[in-house]
Amino acid sequence: LQVCSQICCRDPQHLPEAMSAGFQVLTQSLDAAHRSLDFYTGQMRSLSDIESLRNERCLVCLTPKDDLAALVMLPCSHIFHRD
Repeated sequence: LQVCSQICCRDPQHLPEAMSAGFQVLTQSLDAAHRSLDFYTGQMRSLSDIESLRNERCLVCLTPKDDLAALVMLPCSHIFHRD
């Protein structure tokens, strides 16, 4: 709305172009957030299946991810051993 008020006051001819650009940015942001949520959900789901965890290896230390207490989820939703 801030963009709208600035465009409307200065040059209303550019309002459709400004709104279109704003919607494109909003759509890209929502898409990225949705993909991030899907990744987080998948990571959480993988933690609930201990059998699949035993088959996965930590990408840092290369040991199996079989001890939930030793794992940590980073803000980016990647899962590694705490130590």
